[in-house]
Amino acid sequence: MKKMKTSGNLTFSKIMLAVVISAGLFFTFSGNANAQETYNGEEVFVVADEMPTFPGETKGLYQALTNNLKYPQSAKDNGIEGKVMIKFIVDKEGAVKNPVIIRSVDPTLDKAALDAVKMLPKFKPGKKGGKPVNVYYSVPITFQLS
Repeated sequence: MKKMKTSGNLTFSKIMLAVVISAGLFFTFSGNANAQETYNGEEVFVVADEMPTFPGETKGLYQALTNNLKYPQSAKDNGIEGKVMIKFIVDKEGAVKNPVIIRSVDPTLDKAALDAVKMLPKFKPGKKGGKPVNVYYSVPITFQLS
């Protein structure tokens, strides 16, 4: 009973790529350079001398998120849209750790955004004093129906 046009998948992918690109990528800087939290017994920095970078830079990150992102059918059916903000740690090995929602839209969209972030490959880790460190990283993921 599933009726889907092949061109619809391509159009959806193009729309999602445009949405992710238009949403932009930004870092959330707040407070001191040293966070008050730790990960594996080590500090997690909000700002580092060298911030983490994704392979392929911003374009690579957009593409990876677009490839990983699945717009939940129930959200589509109910016309749910919005921007989910996710914060996570890029650890000193470059892995994405502890992603959390810092701005929610809807539980189904929140889960889809978290799932997309969890599938990201390693970043080039951030550095402080020339040494790799754990750094917070934030990314908005916009869900928009056309």
